[in-house]
Amino acid sequence: MMEYANTRQDDGDVTREFISAAAGRASAYISYDPVDENEARSLCQVIERRGLPCWFSARDVKPDMAWPQCVVEAIETCPVMVVMLTDAAIKAGHVVSEIEQARAQDHRVLVLNAAQERAGAELEFLLSTERWLDVEMPMTAANHEAAWKAVADIEMALFNEIFEASNSLADTVPGEAMLLRVDGTVDAFKGRRMYQLTAGSRLLLGRSKHADLLLADARSSRRHAALEVRRNDKGSLELHLVDLNSTNGTWLRYRRDGDDDMSRLLKDTDARMVDGSVIRIGSTDIYVQLVPVPSTVAQIA
Repeated sequence: MMEYANTRQDDGDVTREFISAAAGRASAYISYDPVDENEARSLCQVIERRGLPCWFSARDVKPDMAWPQCVVEAIETCPVMVVMLTDAAIKAGHVVSEIEQARAQDHRVLVLNAAQERAGAELEFLLSTERWLDVEMPMTAANHEAAWKAVADIEMALFNEIFEASNSLADTVPGEAMLLRVDGTVDAFKGRRMYQLTAGSRLLLGRSKHADLLLADARSSRRHAALEVRRNDKGSLELHLVDLNSTNGTWLRYRRDGDDDMSRLLKDTDARMVDGSVIRIGSTDIYVQLVPVPSTVAQIA
C-alpha cells in the first residue's frame, strides 16, 4: 500500500505546516465580537454536532500561535464564513477585516443578523450580496436549526456549482471500471478532471512532478495522498483515499443527503470514499464524483 513513500523535503522544497491544526480541518469560520463569545460557542457546537467542522477563535487560537497569521490562515482554509452580526460586531474593526479576507478569497458568507443598529456604509457594502438570516439573541433552537440549514445549503450549492449537477450517493461501483470525476476551485490543481479506473488503479496527489493531481498548495506534501481502486469480497469496486504519511494529514468529508456531514483525519491511514466526498489537502478542497462505466473499459482513460 505504501509504495509512495512521502518525501517531505524533495528537491529542497519543504511543506508548509499549519500554524493551527484546526485550520486544516475547518470548513466554516465563525466571525463574531468577543462580547458574543458564548453565542458563537453554542452555534459552533450545533454545527459541529452535525459533522461540519468550524473554526472558533476562542477555542482554536492558542497562546503560542502567531497572531493574526493563524486567523488569516483559518479564513483562507474555510470555504464558508458565518458572521454573527450584532450591535457589538458592527462596531468591531476585526469583524470587517475578517469579512474582507473572506471576500478576497471568494468564499461564501452567511450573515446571522441580530443587530438593532444599522451597519456602517462599509459593512453594508461588503455584505450587500451575501445571504442574510435574521436571528434572535440569545439564539433559539429554531435559530440554530435555520442557521445550520443555511450553512448546509451553501455547502451543497458550492458542490453543485463546481460540478454543475447534483450528486448521488454510492459506496461501491458494480462492474469492471469506474469513472472518477474530480474538481475544485480555479487553479487548485493541475491534471485531468476525468479518469476511467479499474481494480488496482492508483492516482498520486501532491506537489511532486510525478503526481497525477499536481497541487499548488504549499501545505500539501510532495507525495501527499493516493486514490486507489480496490475490489471488495462481493466483487464491486471501491475507491480508497490513502494518506502517505503527509506533513499535515488528509481530511476526508462525507456528505449524506445534504444535511448530515462527517469528517475524518487520515494520517498514514486510508478510508473508503463515496460519491460526493470532499478531500481536504492543506487548504485545497477536491470534490469527487463516482460513476459506473461499461465493463468493456479496462484501462485508465
